[in-house]
Amino acid sequence: MVNIRVSNETRSHLIRLIENDTTVSKAATALNIPYRTAHRIWIKLQQTGVTNKEKHGGIKGKMLTDAMIEGIRWTIDDDCTLTLEQLQDITEGFCGIRVSKSTIANYIGHFNYTLKRLQVKAIAGDTEELW
Repeated sequence: MVNIRVSNETRSHLIRLIENDTTVSKAATALNIPYRTAHRIWIKLQQTGVTNKEKHGGIKGKMLTDAMIEGIRWTIDDDCTLTLEQLQDITEGFCGIRVSKSTIANYIGHFNYTLKRLQVKAIAGDTEELW
């Protein structure tokens, strides 16, 4: 089945016809659009009150505001030993938004900082000295 695109002008004309006591099938025939498309537009208007076509796809908005990003920067400046997991927990606690470690790493990359994961290994089994 071919994907039928209905302009916002045609949608509003369809709504006007249906509101003026024309059946959905007759309005669809008059505007040369499929009945199911016209019916879906009418039902959506009744449920949500929206007649315009919604935008799909595109670029996502930022998850964090500029103030939240500055908060992450200040947190790193105060304690540069924090890991991404700790920054993730801190961000969730203060901002109320759970962001992934890769998202935090992307923001940190814009600060021109780098994070490295260090592992502490013991030199010998019986000593408490750390390498």
